[in-house]
Amino acid sequence: MKIFCRHTVFSLFILTFLLYGCAGSGERRNSETHTLSGAVRFAGHPLSDGVVRAAKDTPLGEVTTVRVHGDGTFEMSLDAGVYYLTAAGDDPRSGRKLWAYWGGNPLNVFGEIADSLFLLFAPVTPPPRVRDGAGIQGWVFSDGVPVEGAVVAVYLDSMEGFRGPPYDLSVPSDAEGHYVLKIPPGTYFLMARKRRTGQGYVGPLLKGDQTTYYAHNPVTLRQGEEMVVNLELTAVNRPRGEGSLSLGEPIILEGVVTNEAGDPVPGVRACLYAKSAMIGRPDFISSPTDDKGRYRLEASKTGTFYLAGRSKIGGPPETGELMGYYAGSEDHAVRINWGDHQTGMDIPVREVW
Repeated sequence: MKIFCRHTVFSLFILTFLLYGCAGSGERRNSETHTLSGAVRFAGHPLSDGVVRAAKDTPLGEVTTVRVHGDGTFEMSLDAGVYYLTAAGDDPRSGRKLWAYWGGNPLNVFGEIADSLFLLFAPVTPPPRVRDGAGIQGWVFSDGVPVEGAVVAVYLDSMEGFRGPPYDLSVPSDAEGHYVLKIPPGTYFLMARKRRTGQGYVGPLLKGDQTTYYAHNPVTLRQGEEMVVNLELTAVNRPRGEGSLSLGEPIILEGVVTNEAGDPVPGVRACLYAKSAMIGRPDFISSPTDDKGRYRLEASKTGTFYLAGRSKIGGPPETGELMGYYAGSEDHAVRINWGDHQTGMDIPVREVW
């Protein structure tokens, strides 16, 4: 038997699964389905009771769910496609609610994947805490330990499965795992990543990286409110089966943003656009430059793009904003391929008036 369930609000997922109201297991007789099997773990041990969920196309898409076996393993039948894997359960010793977000999401299934996919549980982080103020801030953890250098991203919707450029990015978290997002009121989806090799957000995740999708997404920030959101990272692990699609090697651009005097400028984001007009939402975006004007931008598409720098993202340029273009080519174009690590991609900016 296979049970589908649809939720319009993803945050209801945990409660739904803790009630096991849509748990099930079963087989399909459709010849186009494939078997996905794996195991769930918490604190290094199999978890004998829980539910695994596969949402198609986006974390809010149509879901297939199965209950894990007593030895912590699971099997599910899936049509070919892209899935986001999550799981929910209880710690039998403490009674704490547990949550798992597979670090390799999304999983592109086009064949059998067996005995190699692990979902690692962590305690559910609490719902947002609201107080007077503005924006979102909080702390990023891994196994309860603060994580330095993690980047938190906010998305306005789930239409692209959180694979495109986010609406905004935090600066990397400090030594206490603290991050800050200076964003206006709105409804947001939060995710976080920590790169093993350094900072950055956009681009394929690799072995050793960590990521998470906030279990209580989406969150709504209102005028006059500040929201405190804590996040727990999960390690990325890829299945060894032949039925999953491997993404290309990451593409990295690095450079320095300077003002008209040639001094480094902090707080400016590098933006890659697919169209030479360089207006609207960029295809890829960096975190804000550091106090030495340095940026690191990661992309997940190849081709010709156009590079610019802006101190404000979204909308047309405004008076007082810092803006400029890559000067290494006459039309500001950059050709990028898988595995590229291009340095010296400096961007001069000036104040818009």
